Amino acid sequence: MGSRKKRAFKTVPEEFHNKIEFTKVRSLLVDLCKGEETKHYFNTLSFLKSPTEVNDFLLKSQEYFSSFAEEERIPSSEFYIIENDLFLLSKENYLLEIESLFRINNSILLGNEVYLFFAKNSKYPLLSKLIDEVLFEKSLVHIVEKVLDHEGNVRPDASPELLKINRRIQSKMRELDKEFDSLIKFYKDKNMLTDSAESYRNGRRVLSVPAENKRQINGVIHDESATGKTVFLEPDSLIKLNNDLFDFQNEYKQEINRILRKLCSDLRSYIPHIKSYHKLIVELDKISVRAKWARMIDGSFPTITESPRLHFKEAFHPLLKLKNDKEGKKTIPFNLELHGKNRILLLSGPNAGGKSILMKSVILLHTMIQCGIPVPVHPDTKPGFFKTFIADIGDQQSIENDLSTYSSRLKIMGESLQVANQSTLMVIDEFGSGTDPKFGGALAESMLYSFNKSGAYGVVTTHYSNLKIFAYGSKGIVNGAMVFDQENLAPTYEMKIGKPGSSFAFEIADNSGIPKEVMKYARNKVGKSSTQVEDLLVNLQKEKAEADYKVESLESKEKELERLISTYNQLHKELDVRRKKIKMEAREAALIDVAEQNKAFENLIRELRENKKLEEAKALAQKLKSEREKINDEISSLESSLHAHSNFDVSTLRKGDYVKIGSNEDVGKIEWIKKNKAEVRFGNMAIQTKLKDLKPAKEPIDIKRSKSVQSIIYNQNQTPTKLDLRGMSKQDASRMTEEFLDKAVLSNAHELTIVHGYGSGVLRKEVHRIAKEYKDIKKIFHPEHESGGEGVTIISL
Repeated sequence: MGSRKKRAFKTVPEEFHNKIEFTKVRSLLVDLCKGEETKHYFNTLSFLKSPTEVNDFLLKSQEYFSSFAEEERIPSSEFYIIENDLFLLSKENYLLEIESLFRINNSILLGNEVYLFFAKNSKYPLLSKLIDEVLFEKSLVHIVEKVLDHEGNVRPDASPELLKINRRIQSKMRELDKEFDSLIKFYKDKNMLTDSAESYRNGRRVLSVPAENKRQINGVIHDESATGKTVFLEPDSLIKLNNDLFDFQNEYKQEINRILRKLCSDLRSYIPHIKSYHKLIVELDKISVRAKWARMIDGSFPTITESPRLHFKEAFHPLLKLKNDKEGKKTIPFNLELHGKNRILLLSGPNAGGKSILMKSVILLHTMIQCGIPVPVHPDTKPGFFKTFIADIGDQQSIENDLSTYSSRLKIMGESLQVANQSTLMVIDEFGSGTDPKFGGALAESMLYSFNKSGAYGVVTTHYSNLKIFAYGSKGIVNGAMVFDQENLAPTYEMKIGKPGSSFAFEIADNSGIPKEVMKYARNKVGKSSTQVEDLLVNLQKEKAEADYKVESLESKEKELERLISTYNQLHKELDVRRKKIKMEAREAALIDVAEQNKAFENLIRELRENKKLEEAKALAQKLKSEREKINDEISSLESSLHAHSNFDVSTLRKGDYVKIGSNEDVGKIEWIKKNKAEVRFGNMAIQTKLKDLKPAKEPIDIKRSKSVQSIIYNQNQTPTKLDLRGMSKQDASRMTEEFLDKAVLSNAHELTIVHGYGSGVLRKEVHRIAKEYKDIKKIFHPEHESGGEGVTIISL
């Protein structure tokens, strides 16, 4: 049994990936890679750890796929492993080989190109997130470019000194060539050279001289041929020139070493940046391979669901589709969706009818999807997520372990039954075959019962009638058949769910040239009972499907009825709320009328107070208060009823939030919240009210800052308790203070706060003068300095 402990995935048997041909898919993906690291990644690719990670890869791959239709392509080219190169670079004073620097430079150039592409391109929001973790450094490209060209060679002008040395070398080589060409012509004319005339030995240009002529030319012999018939001689006149050239070349190498050592030193501090560049191109290659694969197989990017599920629309076996497309053949897709509580498909039908291909497609497609690989299915396909995978496919004979095919299959079944659970996907080919059909069928039925009881999902192929009958009577298992063209005795490769399939053994045998007398004997041996069982099973399955359809229809209608009842209750509730709102608005209108009348009475009260008739004023105020309280009580009752219907949670309100009080349309700002009360500021006035009376509101577009008095109607629970006079004239402050204190007296307020500021003290004296005229005021004082001191007056009633 294969186990992926790191990601909590299990596969049975050990060679699971080979059995389902996933290794072939891996191999094709490797061919699409640009770098060795991604080749290794796809060679060892296995299940991604979560549906989120799967969908993330598929969505990014889909985004990359869309770039194929654009004129400006996402940058992509071959890259190399640089992990060891960077490790050596990190060593102080270490001089990297020029090949290592070339590989590093390749990652820098490609990473820089990719970064700049996504930084300026808004078409790929998901892929653009890849650059978020890149440590981008604009100058990094130029650090290497001024030393190495794109082929990895040191530039002749990498330093001024290198350029000078290079010019000297070129000049000396021209001088050497001129002298050497002259000598060749001279000695050739005298027939003193071989046919080849010249060669190179020890890095020097030498003459190719027959051995018998070697003493006729003055010079140094560097080598001779294997036969000894030819010697390679450097003439005396060239020795000094060659020595000069050799010295220049040594200087050139030393200067290159100095330049490369400095380059290594410059790059050393940018190792984290280079690593982030390289990680970017590796991750992008993983995505680009998936996108190129999708283009190759005409694949799509389905969304995987959190829970296990079998759901495929217009699905193909990817390897079969590739093969048939290449040969110009048509591939038949299949649809597989198990409804209700069905989890296992028992698939039957004739041999070579497509059962095994469909079964293999299911397990291979699921494996590919859970590895984040696009698959050839309809985009609306929504497969589920599994954690255990079982594949009993093909010949399981093991010579190494001395096991027959049947014994090997039993061993696999034993392992499978131990790990099967509700997140298991299994496929079993020719279930129960390999032994006596009577005993094999019984054992297969028992195992199928256990798999079904475990909650596993899967596709099982069989020819056994007892399994078809068992599937008919078992919840969670449904029969399916590969459709067979009985007229032409040919498979259609189409699958139908809901009824079992026949093996059509006799029909196919008739068409295969089996002698008639053999077929007659076989039919008599089987008798009519077997055929009748098949026919009966088909009819029962049809009746069951019809019954299931009626049950589903009734359940659907029941859900619709529940929805209509819920809608009716909601509408009734809304109607009740509207009725109460209308009644409350009518009472508020009456309150406004009373308020209008109150203005006249307030003027009368003011006149009485000015004439010292305070007792009459107080009596009239009490009468007004009673009238207002009566209407306020009615409104409060209606508001309480409406609060019961409200879905807003007042506990979510915070200081600074904008709100409305009751049905009032004026918007204020919360100053503070204490338990079930809050203070709301409306311009210069602050109102204390119950938290339940507040409704959330949007911040006003234009808040007037003038100090004029605002006319707002409030009930007795919403009396202003704070007044801000700062910035007002004495006349305006006097008028507002009188109206503020009148309302406070009428509503039986307990404590008032008037902010007038320090200034010259004019407003403070005016406030105190007016307050002293009210007999109901018990105390006038200033708070502590930290609470405003003499800039604030507190009044107790």
